[in-house]
Amino acid sequence: MASRIFPVDLLNEWGLPYEHVVYENVFEVGRRWHNEVGLVFRALDDGLTYRIYYPVGKSENSEVEWDEEFGEFVSAERVEPVTKMVEVTTWEGI
Repeated sequence: MASRIFPVDLLNEWGLPYEHVVYENVFEVGRRWHNEVGLVFRALDDGLTYRIYYPVGKSENSEVEWDEEFGEFVSAERVEPVTKMVEVTTWEGI
């Protein structure tokens, strides 16, 4: 799986987590005070899409900055959209 190391300052400069977002999904995780957010964004320098995860507080008392746990750099996974067809079986009267 391909990845890239981004300086957190660069991501903030690009306006993440609010600008250049392609997809965002909040995951319920087993943490008491926050959930995880999976964020797919388009890098402005190479035009490719990457995914990072960051915490979001469950209440106003547990708010954290989106980049608080990263340090100076964050590893982002290279991702591309994949469309999948799902077969669903239903039971209907005859």
